[in-house]
Amino acid sequence: MLGDGDFVEHVLLMAKERLHRKYVLASKGIGFKQLPQWVSELTAIPRSKWNGLPLTDLADRLRISLPTVSVAVQRGCEIVEREKLDIAQLRI
Repeated sequence: MLGDGDFVEHVLLMAKERLHRKYVLASKGIGFKQLPQWVSELTAIPRSKWNGLPLTDLADRLRISLPTVSVAVQRGCEIVEREKLDIAQLRI
């Protein structure tokens, strides 16, 4: 038995939110090739300035914490490695 109804509803809600976050970009038609442009527009940082950009600058522009940016960058690196993506597409 999974437990009481509140617990089950909470777990299902968390799973639904995770799934939503995972596919929100895809649902907007933003794939790997469109991602650099979307990030540039979101952060107002031209792609030519990405290399060597301090994470603190990115955190300030996005109004999120430095650890959040750091985790997101690490996850992105893991995805690129796992999926064997060609990150040369992201560079100008």
